[in-house]
Amino acid sequence: GLWSKQSAERTYSCGEANAAFWPLLPWVMRYGHDLTGLQPEVVGYLFANLCFLGALIVINQLLRIDFNGPLVRRTLWCLALFPTSLFFTAVYTETPFIFLAALCLLCARKGEWPAAGVVGFLAALTRSQGVMLLAPLGILLIQQNGLIPSKWLRTAPFAALPALGPVLFGWRLQEAGFKWRSFIDVQGQWNRADSNPLKTFKCATQ
Repeated sequence: GLWSKQSAERTYSCGEANAAFWPLLPWVMRYGHDLTGLQPEVVGYLFANLCFLGALIVINQLLRIDFNGPLVRRTLWCLALFPTSLFFTAVYTETPFIFLAALCLLCARKGEWPAAGVVGFLAALTRSQGVMLLAPLGILLIQQNGLIPSKWLRTAPFAALPALGPVLFGWRLQEAGFKWRSFIDVQGQWNRADSNPLKTFKCATQ
């Protein structure tokens, strides 16, 4: 939360380490402060908690497309009561991301592709994982239009919008005087490194 506050107040000019924090939450904190006069961290706290409420509502609607009421209710209770759900009330990007990702998928499931693309783009400005929405959006595009590429032309540009998240963030970092790929290079400062995904299981069991 403090790093997001710093990014909001100094617009990524205070050091390359800030490049690990994607811009949507700092932007909301900064412009929310300008509009309301509230402290950036208060804006961030209110925004995160409103996003958690929004996420529960959207996930409820998304799940009801495929599943029955009892399963949906259990899912929402598990999401809200799981011990790590405490992060959903902090000034973190978890709740804005889960809200935007779920809303993106809900819009795509309903065939509202312009809205899905814009929301997916915002999700890709929230966390680095946002670009992974390209995979489910691609699958939904094929499910709805079949394996006929000529039918993809109308919706494919919207499905591809999450790819612009890293592009815009990289451009913003360049404007602040850093390298375009600083959001990748900086990960070592946060003890993150490339590794085989199977190491996750070793870490979890040992």
